Amino acid sequence: MRLPARCWTWPKALGAIACKRVCHLLQLDLAELVMASAVCIGGPSSAAAIASAKGWRALLIPGLLCGSLGYAIGSFIGVALVRVLR
Repeated sequence: MRLPARCWTWPKALGAIACKRVCHLLQLDLAELVMASAVCIGGPSSAAAIASAKGWRALLIPGLLCGSLGYAIGSFIGVALVRVLR
């Protein structure tokens, strides 16, 4: 069963509003927050795609490094959790 497109509009809008608020509170550039969000969702490959598409060359390497670090930490936590639950 496919959900109608309007079901995805509210979460996207709320996410955009939350990103703008966090960006304002932490005094970050919107590009940095967009890259951080993309890395958290899609990993290093999405960071490379967004940085190249938008021309944010300065954010390419930090995005790749943060995505790779996220994979490493996630793998470590996953293995530890399996050992604990055995």
